[in-house]
Amino acid sequence: MTKILIEEPVFSASAKIGVIDVLNLFADISYKFLPTSSITSEDIMCCDIFITVRGSEYLTYSVVSAAKNAGRFIMYFLDDDLLNVPIGDAVSKTYYDVQVKNYLPKILSLSDVLWCVNPKVGNDYKKFLRNGRVVVSSVPVLLPQVNALTGFHKDDKVTRFLYAGSKSHSDNVCRIISPALQKIYDEYKDNVHFCFIGADPKLNFVEFNPFFDDYDEYRSFVLSRHFDYGIAVVGEDEFYQSKYFNKYIEYTQLGCIGIYSDLPPYSTVIKNRENGYMYNNTSSGLYDVLKMLVSSEASSKVFENAYNDISIHNSSEFVHGNIAEEIPELCAFSAPEISADKIKIENRCFQAYVFYLRLIFAQYTLTTAISICITKVICRFIKKANCLKNILLKKRHKKIKYPFCKNLK
Repeated sequence: MTKILIEEPVFSASAKIGVIDVLNLFADISYKFLPTSSITSEDIMCCDIFITVRGSEYLTYSVVSAAKNAGRFIMYFLDDDLLNVPIGDAVSKTYYDVQVKNYLPKILSLSDVLWCVNPKVGNDYKKFLRNGRVVVSSVPVLLPQVNALTGFHKDDKVTRFLYAGSKSHSDNVCRIISPALQKIYDEYKDNVHFCFIGADPKLNFVEFNPFFDDYDEYRSFVLSRHFDYGIAVVGEDEFYQSKYFNKYIEYTQLGCIGIYSDLPPYSTVIKNRENGYMYNNTSSGLYDVLKMLVSSEASSKVFENAYNDISIHNSSEFVHGNIAEEIPELCAFSAPEISADKIKIENRCFQAYVFYLRLIFAQYTLTTAISICITKVICRFIKKANCLKNILLKKRHKKIKYPFCKNLK
């Protein structure tokens, strides 16, 4: 049984959906996830394959280097164009850190394969690989039975539109979507309803809801509202065009027909009026599509085509077959035996503090960042004081060791 170690600074949706959901399709592998800072030589010793998720910092580079030197098969999973993140929200600023831009190519140079979900990312980043090996895969999607979805359910009187997306899309929402919605509302105010989740379009006739932290709650809300169409917008930057077509999958899962920017990644999977509707990524272009859909009933065949397309190309069987063929090492690679004391991970303590301080100061104002640092120092002092108290009281906690093969399934 192949043993796999998955690493990321903090567990994210990328690790869950892009990696773990795929690995769950294989019966003959065992895996576990560990945050970067907690990985030890023993963890590397016990694995055959090491998967780094979006690795782009010194801490990851240090453990990947150790794993590579120990003869482990290195896989790099990447679902974003991290070298071209547009400056905007606080999170994106962290990727403009000089060290991050330096270490991402270095980590890729140590990798045996780049695993991504968008072919553009693979083409743009394969130059950093020594062997140029790139694998592009879908993510497995479990669609409800079509009769369990509302499906396409356009009401004769009111056409209901949904937009769901994070605040990072706010600029494109206000620039492209909002003007089109205003014109449609002025013409059809009694026959349209708009609901936005996440990004605020700044329109008083739009029902606006903050982003849902719980996906099940979000899904329940959307299904209860019986939306007819879901709107998606893509920025002209290469970063946005290198993303995965999440909204195509999401809107279809929710029983909506999608309306998409005629740009990658959507232009790679959507055929206009067959499995979705496309507009030329301008406000006027979106207005024309919305006007057509409000004034005339769309064919339910559009939704059926989208549903059938995802049912095939994102099925467990399809994804499993593709990955098994492209990365046979997942089930066949056996790393050489090596003792833990021969696996050297560079001293990361100081570097870790420096790195996280840089991230804190990149994301917050100076005053807030200093307050966060002081709070962390106080918490660490309290923790050490409690440890000292336990030692003095001879309340030592026995360290529990668990086998590597403890699976997340």
